[in-house]
Formats: sequence, structure tokens, C-alpha cells
Amino acid sequence: MVDLVQLDKKSKTWQVLAEQWKYACDLMDEDFTQFAMSTWPVLEESAGRNSRHEGVFGLRLDDQFHVVCCANSVNLPGYQGRVLRIRHILMSPFYDLGDATIDDYSSALSKLFAGTVKLSNDVMPSPHIKFHLRSVADRQFFSYVENGFDGSDMFSSFTVRGSWLYITKA
Repeated sequence: MVDLVQLDKKSKTWQVLAEQWKYACDLMDEDFTQFAMSTWPVLEESAGRNSRHEGVFGLRLDDQFHVVCCANSVNLPGYQGRVLRIRHILMSPFYDLGDATIDDYSSALSKLFAGTVKLSNDVMPSPHIKFHLRSVADRQFFSYVENGFDGSDMFSSFTVRGSWLYITKA
């Protein structure tokens, strides 16, 4: 089961994530303060101001956080209805610094995607999704996923352009 958990400082879920990832860095003899030093402050700040349309979410599998991201549902020009944007995606130190396989990475990414679709249905209802891709490999991965949804009645549009995945639900 995909468990995309809203993280915040009040409920201490943000602190749990930080402790897990600090421990992971320690295991790999890495300095946690240097890990993702450009993305971490953005996530941390956002975890302090969660609202109905904005939050930080962590993908939790077997009580461990594997991925964290910012999510916000907004009205954007050119769209009918809200757009759920997924940005500042950060993988656990086990992926960035460890020996995670491509299968591990693909599994985590696909589960984050499934959690995003669920989030757009339940927590932050949005008929559109914009998912920011981290790398060329992510772009290639979602290009293959796009082919899998060809002719599906789940999405009316599923397109990878540039560093973004654009989805409109049916």
C-alpha cells in the first residue's frame, strides 16, 4: 500500500523524517548538513506552513521515508480547475548516497506517482497534475509510463514535456 504522509513540524512527522535521514547519512559517513543543502531548507520551510492547498509529503514504506516532496494545489492560467503541482522531490540518502538499485529507484518513483494521483483525488482535489521531474532518467521513466496509459480511460492527457509531467484526469 502506498503511504504518502503529510509532514509537518507540529505533529513531529517532519522530525521523524529528519532523524531517519540523518541516521542514513551517518551510516554512510556523510554530513547530513551537506545532504541536499539547496532542497532541504525549502522542504523544511514548507513543512512549517502546511495548509489545505499546500504541504510537504513523504512516501513511507515499512516505517521508513523514501521520498519527500512539496505539493500544492493552485489555480493556474490555461487550466479549468485546480492543478496539483509536485516539486522539490528529494530521495532518501539511501538512494542518493547508497547502493539502491535502479529497480529500487523506479519502485519508489512509481509509488510517489501513485500517491500523487491519490492525493489529487482525496486530500487536494485537482483535475490536473504537474509533476516536476528530477532528471533525464525520470523523464525517460515517465515516457515509458506514458505509453502504458495510451488509450486508458484514467487520464484524458498524459504528457512529458521538458522537465515536467502534465496530466489531466478523465
